[in-house]
Amino acid sequence: VNSEITILYWNIGKYITRNILKNEKPEYGKAVIESLSQKLVKEYGRGYSIRNIRKMLKFYEYFNNKEYSLTLSAQPYPAVN
Repeated sequence: VNSEITILYWNIGKYITRNILKNEKPEYGKAVIESLSQKLVKEYGRGYSIRNIRKMLKFYEYFNNKEYSLTLSAQPYPAVN
């Protein structure tokens, strides 16, 4: 697994969870996720399908603790803000 992609997907999940869904469960933001996916697919390609965005959210949710966060944050990567 490419570590840069893994970190990118974790950060995308983090950003969407904290800034777009405001820490609500993804079910709450179903329409938001669909709309976001449409915009991102148009801009960046099919890697941002609804299915992939949900996987990014679940990935962040599963690995959302300090131990994993510290490991991921210690890696060099472009910030997703």
